[in-house]
Amino acid sequence: MSFNANGGSCSENTRLVQYGAAYGALPTPSASGYRFLGWFTHPTGGSQVSQYSTMGACNTTLYAHWQQLVLKSEKIKINLYAVSTYYTVTPSTISQITSAEIVSSGCVFGIDSSSWANCSCYTDGSHVYVRLDSYDTSKCTIPNDRAVCEIMIKGY
Repeated sequence: MSFNANGGSCSENTRLVQYGAAYGALPTPSASGYRFLGWFTHPTGGSQVSQYSTMGACNTTLYAHWQQLVLKSEKIKINLYAVSTYYTVTPSTISQITSAEIVSSGCVFGIDSSSWANCSCYTDGSHVYVRLDSYDTSKCTIPNDRAVCEIMIKGY
């Protein structure tokens, strides 16, 4: 049996399966910007197979089918009340995060926001972690005031 990733990549290219035996656990290929839909008997269309499908009398090629993902972006503002503490941000429209960056930050006291604050962030692909690194101590008192960081998150 052969695996054709159909534009993606797969850890397994061929497998020996005896006539009448089940295929067994099938590999999961990957393709950037696409969601794997399953293994099928033809490059387009065909029948979907599973680990319980059985091997026929001749060589078989299974083809990966894909759904293209749409790149999205979402801006989120978060209030930070402590220095060096990570706050978790989960976007509402993005499940697979590819990047996150701080686009603006400042310290807010009352309704004014005229002093500076420095924030940083990183992502694990599912969440964004935001941290207040420093702020203008002459104009802003954390935690009485707050820092506001705006993050641009991109993904699928």
